Amino acid sequence: MHLLPDPVPVLAEATRVPHPGGTLVTTVDRDDAYGDKRVGLAAVKALYGGTYASFASGEVAEELAGSPSGTILPFSFDERLDLFVDPGLLVHPEFRFDAARLDRSIALSSDGYLDIAEPRVVQVSAD
Repeated sequence: MHLLPDPVPVLAEATRVPHPGGTLVTTVDRDDAYGDKRVGLAAVKALYGGTYASFASGEVAEELAGSPSGTILPFSFDERLDLFVDPGLLVHPEFRFDAARLDRSIALSSDGYLDIAEPRVVQVSAD
């Protein structure tokens, strides 16, 4: 919804479509979202003392993550992956992890996430 120039007509139609008692799910407004940062590949390169950094191919990413490309996982299930979180995210009380399916997405408190996942906290965001 936040990507539409005028979401009101779409929202009006979307509320008409569900059966009585049905549920309508939308995303948050872009001004309230905190997914507005990008990974700074230079910061990742420096973190690992590398000479080059890039994103893995979709095939490699899916193999390592054990999930479809585009999924935001809360944990790393492969010892070849290093799990870290940017400290800029820690100002938010809750994290939501998108499993590309609403019935498999989860939300965790920021403190709970840190306790359970034990990620490295390191700045890797770029402005």
